Amino acid sequence: MLHADEEDLEFIFQDYQYFPIFWYSESGIGEEVFNKIKAFINLADNRQKAFKAFVSVTGDDSIYDFEDRYMGEFESEEDFASYIVNECYGLERIMGNLSMYFDYKAYAMDLFISDYIFEDGNVFSR
Repeated sequence: MLHADEEDLEFIFQDYQYFPIFWYSESGIGEEVFNKIKAFINLADNRQKAFKAFVSVTGDDSIYDFEDRYMGEFESEEDFASYIVNECYGLERIMGNLSMYFDYKAYAMDLFISDYIFEDGNVFSR
């Protein structure tokens, strides 16, 4: 029998797999962390990667907050600015050929100063 001579058993969990290391504990995990791990495992692979980037940049390990603030995956801040302009404002529809003179780089700089975060190809609102 395992630890038959001990009154108070102590288990050590020495392995973690399929979930982020910041939830790992040798002493085990509580119900709250277990529920976070279950939610994490249900995310698609690309969203798991995005969630890890979210935690890295914000320190917030709430899947709910991540889902609320995740804007998508983009090649660059400028690509995200282009997406916002075209999806939300329809610049090309409104201005036609003149839309090519819009300064997406400058607009991206403004967006990421205070409203958005770019980390590892992922965009999150602040």
